[in-house]
Amino acid sequence: MLPSIKKTVGARFRTTKPKDQIQQELIQTISRLGKTQIDDNGKIKIDSSQFSGTGYRNKLSGQFIENAEGKYTVNINQSGHGRLLSPGAILIIIVTLGIGVSFIGNRYGAATTKLHSMLDQIAKDIEFAFNG
Repeated sequence: MLPSIKKTVGARFRTTKPKDQIQQELIQTISRLGKTQIDDNGKIKIDSSQFSGTGYRNKLSGQFIENAEGKYTVNINQSGHGRLLSPGAILIIIVTLGIGVSFIGNRYGAATTKLHSMLDQIAKDIEFAFNG
């Protein structure tokens, strides 16, 4: 089984922009990870299917919080894990004597590394966009 990997990135900023404008700018920035929505409670939903594949899955979520007048925090959470394979995939792995496990592990690691790099950059971009 593939290891479970988690990462959280955060950005804090201060701005006088209206909250709805901030949310639209956040959606635009975070959408590099996948289709993004922010609900009225500040919950961030991100379609992370581009970072998942056969045998592994990455989930993204987040929170947009107003701490005080004009002070905000954005957190984006990633959790990745191997997932149960279909019987056909298990048979292929058994037949290939581990080559399939190695391949899935390498793809999972590459996708997760790319995702972590993007998360770090997005947190920096958010802070830069609002803090200047």
